[in-house]
Amino acid sequence: MELGIKGRIAVVTGGSRGLGFSIAEALLREGATVAIGARTAEELAAAAADLVDRYADSTVLPVPFDVRDAQSVEAFAERVRAELGDPDILVSNAGGPPSGSYDDVEDAQYQDAFELCFMSAVRLFDAFLPAMRKNGYGRVVHLASVSARQPLDHLILSNATRAAVLGFAKTVANRVAKDGVTVNVVLPGYARTERLEELADVAAQRTGLSKEQVFASWEALIPMARIGEPHEIASAVTFLCSAASSYVTGTTLAVDGGYLKGL
Repeated sequence: MELGIKGRIAVVTGGSRGLGFSIAEALLREGATVAIGARTAEELAAAAADLVDRYADSTVLPVPFDVRDAQSVEAFAERVRAELGDPDILVSNAGGPPSGSYDDVEDAQYQDAFELCFMSAVRLFDAFLPAMRKNGYGRVVHLASVSARQPLDHLILSNATRAAVLGFAKTVANRVAKDGVTVNVVLPGYARTERLEELADVAAQRTGLSKEQVFASWEALIPMARIGEPHEIASAVTFLCSAASSYVTGTTLAVDGGYLKGL
């Protein structure tokens, strides 16, 4: 299938590792020019060098910034536009907030999670959607989590803030659809990333189980009986970033091995 991504300009935040890195790689493989953003300049530069090594004729622009800071987001967008032009594709992705339950989370943690998971999407959409609407073409994909649909124990910060993104994205999708811009949300399930390793460590400390037992307990909840791989999430995101998905907007797509129990 011709995805129509070749020659497009794409932005992937959280692109230095994990799902963001895999998505950037998938878009490069399809011939896109990619800007990747993350907080740590050293990790970002290493990721960009790795991607260019894998795809020698590609262009990767690493731009360090903080999705939680409005001025940092705007500076990031200005540099991308100055060096690459107006992006056609935006993959809005940020790390997850710390684990915690109702009994041990304080006000400041809720605010920080809101900035990380919700306001990051608002600011990135605001930074890049106007040009997409003007140009009559755009693909926007936000990475959330299955916790937006099915709350996970001990992840109250993620459960609350990621669910809010679904309402925001659906509302924006309805507004910009006639302008040739699609907006969709992908809900990754358990995927083998550093984030999942960190959550497994916390769960092991909390429960007294070994890390291997924690992973086994998660796999038991998944009909496919295994943890997903980052490239499997990236493949779904890449489709939603493509011309082939031209009649798909305002959707939330779970990529979770069947984990979600609802219809």
